[in-house]
Amino acid sequence: MADHVRSGAVLRVESGDHICALVDGRTQRDAVLRAFLGEGLAAGHNCLVGMEEQEPWAAVRSILPTLDLERVQAGGQLTVLGAGDPQFSPDYFSVPAMLTFWSDVIAEAHDRGYDFSRLAAEARWWSPQLPGSDALVEYEISLNAYAERRPAAILCVYDFEEYGWMLVDLVKTHPRVLIDDVEFTNQYPIGPDRAATDAEPRGRTDPDGGTFSGVRPQGPDGGTGLASRPDAYIQRWLGPLIAHDVEYGGELVRTLATYLRSADDMNMTAQRLSIHPSSLRYRLYNIRRLTGLDLRDPGSRLGLMRATALWLRRAGS
Repeated sequence: MADHVRSGAVLRVESGDHICALVDGRTQRDAVLRAFLGEGLAAGHNCLVGMEEQEPWAAVRSILPTLDLERVQAGGQLTVLGAGDPQFSPDYFSVPAMLTFWSDVIAEAHDRGYDFSRLAAEARWWSPQLPGSDALVEYEISLNAYAERRPAAILCVYDFEEYGWMLVDLVKTHPRVLIDDVEFTNQYPIGPDRAATDAEPRGRTDPDGGTFSGVRPQGPDGGTGLASRPDAYIQRWLGPLIAHDVEYGGELVRTLATYLRSADDMNMTAQRLSIHPSSLRYRLYNIRRLTGLDLRDPGSRLGLMRATALWLRRAGS
């Protein structure tokens, strides 16, 4: 189960996909875009990407150095939008208008002979074009039903440092989530018939006191601190499980990671771990007991997803 998105890897996509990639910095952003766009261009798909840079084509050349960008640009296979190419306005916000924009992109690509489109955009490109965070969540919710009916895959890229405070709501709007190169399946993606705030995260108490949801700024510099202190983040969320596994030769951390990546599907998780479902239930009981966390709570869930993704990277899984 190695759905990792490292340099040179391929990000599996299907028609109707709506994927959220949570990244720490530009290097991770570039790796995700390299996988998403590179495979799509090689497969003959139409591709569009919206980026925060003022010179986005220079950024794409850096991300895809071996690609003949002039050819794909001239043939209309790749469209690149930057900070100087806004498509919307916070003064005239309309979800239908935004969805119409994407429909036009897909329709025009079809007219040029492309049967499938890959549409990628980082939040730093489109969020300045929206009137606020509520509008952003409303837009992401609408994309779920929209994407299901289109011959396209949509990738939304969010940086933890800038959007950490609202990622609990945003993750709930995406069926697929990538964190630190590791893919998770979201069992509870919110559709247009549910409010994005219908499950307010309760968070947890961190070892130093105070509420720690896993996505709100904690460091003295006001940032998440994850890029410089991943080991501390892992220990804060998974410390009791790691200690248990070391002492008893257990696999609680791997069990938790597999469970979260399997959309809480007991049978799938047990099959992937090669254990009986009753053994899985006992492991999950111990995970809840040792961490004191409700795995259904969105805030706790996101914190654990992020921590297990980091742990998997260090474990080489």
